[in-house]
Amino acid sequence: MFTEELHRFANPDEYDWPAIRGLWEARWDVQSAARPNGRLRVEKSPPNIVRLTMLASQFPRARFVIGARNPYAVAEGIVRNRRGQVSMRRAAYHALECLRWTRDNRSWFAARSVATSYEAICADPNGYMAAVARLTSTAPGAVERGDSLKIKGKVYLGAVDQNAAQIGRLSRDEIDTITAVLLNDECVVRDLGYELL
Repeated sequence: MFTEELHRFANPDEYDWPAIRGLWEARWDVQSAARPNGRLRVEKSPPNIVRLTMLASQFPRARFVIGARNPYAVAEGIVRNRRGQVSMRRAAYHALECLRWTRDNRSWFAARSVATSYEAICADPNGYMAAVARLTSTAPGAVERGDSLKIKGKVYLGAVDQNAAQIGRLSRDEIDTITAVLLNDECVVRDLGYELL
């Protein structure tokens, strides 16, 4: 999802919520059968950042984890993972738009959310898990920084901040391109705890 696709993802008319809910419920039921003691139903998709109002309406008991990440690392990751399909400028605009939605979502859904950042989760994964446990009235799990996770057969390195490595791959020109975009709304960048480079 990119900024120019926002109209589609944020438009309630684009969603058949009864059908979506049915698909999600069926998937959650399968997962619950495999984990009978599990109480939480989780749905994590990047477009959720622009559809929290719809999700709150469709799932009145829903709770949200609202996160942010350093926009320079976000832009670098988008460009690297899309290999030549996305310009650094476009990726930076997307990162900035996500920060705007994150700031607004934190304000609108403060009473039913945990506001965090990628950096905070990496620095204190157990603190993050405890905050989610409080929000959801569940027992907190435990995780060690650097523990690897296996998801759908692929191993991921968990709770390790990759920002320095990602930002370190950016050239000075790329950093300047991102900064020029972020200057369009420097307040939101700083409000979420990030600095311009």
